[in-house]
Amino acid sequence: SKASLMAVAPRSRRTTRKNAWSRPWSCAQAASHLATAYVICCTAVVLHPHGRAGVAEDHFFLIFFWCVFTISLGLYFFVCMADTRYTKDSTPSCGEYEPRKCEECANGILRLRVKHCQTCGKCIEDFDHHCRYLNVCIGGRTYMSWILFVLGLLSLMVSCGYSAVLALGSPNGYPLAALSIPLFFLVIGLDTLLASVLALFLFCLLVQHIYFMYEGITTLEYIKDQAAGFPALPPRGWREAVSHGECYACGDVLEMVEEETCNDGPFCSVCQSDVGKAGLEFLSCGTCDNVNVCPLCFRMSNKADVPIITYRVASFRRQAEALGQEVAVGQLFEARQGSLFEVRQGSSGMLTTQPSRISAFSAGQRSPRLGGRRRTFTAAVADAEGHAGDEQPPAPPRAAVCCCGSRGRWKSSRALEQDESNSSSDETSSSSAAGL
Repeated sequence: SKASLMAVAPRSRRTTRKNAWSRPWSCAQAASHLATAYVICCTAVVLHPHGRAGVAEDHFFLIFFWCVFTISLGLYFFVCMADTRYTKDSTPSCGEYEPRKCEECANGILRLRVKHCQTCGKCIEDFDHHCRYLNVCIGGRTYMSWILFVLGLLSLMVSCGYSAVLALGSPNGYPLAALSIPLFFLVIGLDTLLASVLALFLFCLLVQHIYFMYEGITTLEYIKDQAAGFPALPPRGWREAVSHGECYACGDVLEMVEEETCNDGPFCSVCQSDVGKAGLEFLSCGTCDNVNVCPLCFRMSNKADVPIITYRVASFRRQAEALGQEVAVGQLFEARQGSLFEVRQGSSGMLTTQPSRISAFSAGQRSPRLGGRRRTFTAAVADAEGHAGDEQPPAPPRAAVCCCGSRGRWKSSRALEQDESNSSSDETSSSSAAGL
């Protein structure tokens, strides 16, 4: 059997989280749950005890409050417990694409918008984002339930804030006010503040996702500034075109691009690996929007039997650097392209690089981002609501008992990456000699 770099067996380094309450927990998860529980408990226990004064006399308000609370609680448990992982039984996309594999899950992915979440440790079907506050991935069959949950929670926060404002205006008749007026204003004042902040954030979040649904994109596609359907699948027929140094979409000549390390840089449109974070040079089409080919995919474009694998950034950079020691991708590109390749030289005689077109969100090329990230209010809300599944779960800051009985410290995700890089150097060297 042929040994190949792109067919390296995946290594699962992290435990798959089963639901939102699986460890490790996040600080944002704990803080959001405590704040929400405080607001709801203050309204239910302090402001509405046994139908006493204030708006509690309005029976319609009470029925509305508890009905919305019950529905929202049911939606909360469904979103937190539903399994959104991608499986082989999932409905595949149309036959215009080749399958790709996940480095860690060993899944043969046949569907668009399937992404591996580093926090949950599994591939998520129709990935939208990893919610920081529920600590669970949102996507697939949980997205609409999550939208309804946000709507229900927004209604609860508005109701609780309204009740708290009325109580602050007329504290007479509340048992806590009769016990201590300063304590009443402290408790209800904090209730009003938290309810207002949560309601404002939830409202912005809901409006943003209504806009996303109207545009037909996901939070991941907006954060990464990619076209609808990201992460995508390799289009059929790309190998022959790319092996000759041509764009598989329009047939134009590909150009070498030197990319600096960027958190929101371009992605390989074939394997969906993050070229920007890896800081690698790649091939790009100056005509088509968002057609980029990483050095690994370019090297294996003339091997039809080699599977396409989506690598993590550390593995991606390591594999590319190992192959680059044998022959530079620019030299290989020039040799394959032959007469179609034209060396563009400036006055200094150096290779002139072309800017990468990383956006397929609009028809035209976007202006460069400030510092590599958007500075808009919508982007701030998107960053606050969740992340793109690239963040590692936090390591517990305590000592752990190892299997051999000795005590050792938990390592951070960066330390895990370094250990893996050191331990797999021999494997990379042997696999890179296999023939790409």
